[in-house]
Amino acid sequence: MLFNLVNNAMKFTYEGHVRITVEPDGLKSIRIAVSDTGIGMSSKEIRKIKSAVRDEIHIQPTESGLGLGLPICNKLAR
Repeated sequence: MLFNLVNNAMKFTYEGHVRITVEPDGLKSIRIAVSDTGIGMSSKEIRKIKSAVRDEIHIQPTESGLGLGLPICNKLAR
């Protein structure tokens, strides 16, 4: 999951930075966050990622991939 999130952030950040933050989250877990100053996502794209957790994924391939990485990471994180 971490590799996919960092790779995605780097792929769409042409200038600026990618930040990975790791901090304790209780006694037996950690919280990892990936943020970037890349091109960002529209609210429609974010809804598509969140709805893919519940629905069948119907995404057309693009030159940058199938678009399955973020929905899969979202599902695994939940």
